[in-house]
Amino acid sequence: MNTRILMLEDTAADAELLQHEFRRANMAATYLRVETRQEFEKALADFGPDVVLSDFRLPGFDGMKALELARAANPGVPFIFVSGTIGEERAVEALRSGATDYVLKNRLERLVPVVSRAIREAEERRARRLIEQELGETRRLLGTIVASLVDVVWSEAVSPRQLLFISPATASIYQRSPSDFYETPDLWLQMVHPDDREEVTGLWSQSLAGALFDVEYRVVLSDGLIRWIHNRGTPVLDQEGRVIRIDGLARDVTQRHLQQARINRLGRFREVVTHVNAAIVRLADRRELFAEVCRIAVVYGGFRMAWIGVAQKGGGKVMPVACHGHDDGYLAEVGRALSRMKQDPGSAARVLREHTPVIINDIALDRGVGFKDAALKRGYRSCVVLPLMVEDEPAGVLTLYSTETGIFDQEEVDSLMDLASDIGRAMAYIDKSEQLNFLAYHDILTGLCNRTMLHEHLTQEVAHAQRLGTQTAVVFIDLDNFKLVNDSLGHSAGDRLLKITADRLLSCLRDVDTVARQGGDEFVVLLPDQANPDMVSSALDRILEAVAKPVSIDGNQINVTCSIGVSVYPRDGMDADTLLKNADAAMYRAKEIGRNNFQFYASEMNARVNDRLALQSSLRRALDREEFFLHYQPQVEIGSGHVIAAEALVRWAHPELGVVPPGRFIPLAEESGLIGPLGEWVLQAACSQIKGWRETGVQLARVAVNLSARQFRGVGLDRQVERVLSATGVEPQALELELTESMLMQHGEEVIAVLQNLREMGVKLAIDDFGTGYSSLSYLRRFPVNRLKIDRSFVRDIASNADDAAITNGIISLAHSIHLRVVAEGVETAEQLEVLREAGCDEAQGYYLGRPMPASEVVVGLGNTEVESRGIKRDAANRL
Repeated sequence: MNTRILMLEDTAADAELLQHEFRRANMAATYLRVETRQEFEKALADFGPDVVLSDFRLPGFDGMKALELARAANPGVPFIFVSGTIGEERAVEALRSGATDYVLKNRLERLVPVVSRAIREAEERRARRLIEQELGETRRLLGTIVASLVDVVWSEAVSPRQLLFISPATASIYQRSPSDFYETPDLWLQMVHPDDREEVTGLWSQSLAGALFDVEYRVVLSDGLIRWIHNRGTPVLDQEGRVIRIDGLARDVTQRHLQQARINRLGRFREVVTHVNAAIVRLADRRELFAEVCRIAVVYGGFRMAWIGVAQKGGGKVMPVACHGHDDGYLAEVGRALSRMKQDPGSAARVLREHTPVIINDIALDRGVGFKDAALKRGYRSCVVLPLMVEDEPAGVLTLYSTETGIFDQEEVDSLMDLASDIGRAMAYIDKSEQLNFLAYHDILTGLCNRTMLHEHLTQEVAHAQRLGTQTAVVFIDLDNFKLVNDSLGHSAGDRLLKITADRLLSCLRDVDTVARQGGDEFVVLLPDQANPDMVSSALDRILEAVAKPVSIDGNQINVTCSIGVSVYPRDGMDADTLLKNADAAMYRAKEIGRNNFQFYASEMNARVNDRLALQSSLRRALDREEFFLHYQPQVEIGSGHVIAAEALVRWAHPELGVVPPGRFIPLAEESGLIGPLGEWVLQAACSQIKGWRETGVQLARVAVNLSARQFRGVGLDRQVERVLSATGVEPQALELELTESMLMQHGEEVIAVLQNLREMGVKLAIDDFGTGYSSLSYLRRFPVNRLKIDRSFVRDIASNADDAAITNGIISLAHSIHLRVVAEGVETAEQLEVLREAGCDEAQGYYLGRPMPASEVVVGLGNTEVESRGIKRDAANRL
């Protein structure tokens, strides 16, 4: 290091003596000697000395003034007096004024040690100042960061008990300032909801002993509002292992709880609608139907009480006729009060007047609630009153009470209004059946619906399908050669044949389907909610088979077949008459081409059905001919951008049709029973590919294989998986099986043991298409799954639709709260990927990241994992 030494010395010889001392000590230095004030000030600015050596007495200029100038210019540079005339008293004064040290000219052997020490100490002081500046900046930066967090950061000493730090976010989460918590360290515990305080206190005590503090609980704010808090604290230990403080973070998770509660409520509401519709089909008595509706609302919907009232003629009052749940004399008390009034002040009368629902999300705060005290006394906190309309006139009300406030939003009310509309239609049917003779709506011979009822049912089904965007099939059936039976065996035998045919039609169809006798030997069947032509064809096959069974009448065996024509709403008609006419025309075509068959009205649908039969025949031979193969779609970890897994997707290389989409042949395999051997082949092929990849050094974390419902209902799925893994030598952790929500819900109890066996083997389990079914936290906890796959229907509009984004965020939060990873399906744009990244989604797959590809191209994709700055789309994916 070359030291720059500025000497303020008027005697050149003395300056040379000083330099001699430095050279004798082998000290590398650059020297500058000045004599005057002007030279000294210029040297301070231009020379930039590391140390200043100054004589005490100078002509026209003294050392104390030089010290003052040096300290003003650069206070950190050491200033040392080198003088032969400075006395002890002046030396002390100089040191007090800021001089670093002094050396007498007759003691120059001290010069080098004094200068070296002064420079070293100056460097140390300069380093300390830099460190202190950096620490100060760091503290300011951390303070800014902590202040910007929406979560509360806190630190509490254990002994003595003292709140060391709490961040400003308390104002937004707890509605209290940090000073409130410093003044009352137990304030956070005092705010805990009474029902949660015992659990929180117990966990806090365990944390004081060294356990992790991790709990979700409710707090009650000063205005009475309730929020959910996730509080997580980590004990800090001293060298002896004792807890000295706990550092933590408190987060407001109210929205996540509200979202989960809303998902659960919507699931319950949908279940209520499903069960009520089944009751409508099953029950023909009005009072029985009303009682069952109220029971379903309480049992399946979770309402505290439900009642139905019918409108009384004149006076605008409602008379309760059915009730279920916690009534505790409420309706009787209200009834007694109403008997003394001319006008009903309650919400039910208002609904009758205005024909619109009344929603009361907080009974305690709503000024318009009648009989408020009676309701609150029984725990009713919110309610909805729905009009039951019959032919556009209010016939009654359905009232539902809940113990929670704020639960009825527009989507939930819309769902309940659909329920009320269904009940109103049922009331209309029951009213008419009570008012008119049974014969007006039923065929006297078979007991089936007649033309009139068929037309009404079909009109209602068309309206229902139009509202929900579904399809309804109209099936026109004509018995082949029925006239021959009448002519040869008599009309009595013909009538008995018609009765038997009617019973067979009813037995082979669903409860929601409608069977009617059109007249003579003609029947009409309505098949609502048909997803595709294959679903209709399956029902038609059952009808052909049921009708064709031999019939024994008066000792005569009769073999009868039928010809069937089909029209489908909305494709073949928008109203009942058009659909019936087109189905009739299609039936005549069926007779023309040989009878004992069915024909769709649309020619292209006929072509599709014929294709289906041919395809089903080819499918039976495809496995033996080794026509199936697998493609693999990459699954990418969003955080790192790496391909970590793949989903195995089966493809069929038909020798004539080329590659057949799985959407065409998978349903056929399910229906024909071929899905079992096909599923086992897919499992075997995927595991063989995993082994092949492992042998060539390709290390995917897992490969996912889809399971069908029929596979899962089969015997020994877990043993089959174990057998394939053993045969291929693949470790179980490399295989993931995907199941749908509906599979779990339909076979809940019977599959838990199988899933547990698979999980214990090490096989990974995922729920596919999550969000399209029940999406319930309570049922997820029952099944040992590792991963959720968000259905592509939510991902499609996630970047532009706030509802889809909210649902997706809710699903991700739901999964993470129970330690499940989340995979988003159908990612096709960078915008979708960015929203998923911000929501905390773990993994993604879709065309934006990579199309399904042969196994060899997956290897190519793994070889190029360069991450682009805009996201995680790989160069390799662009080629796929």
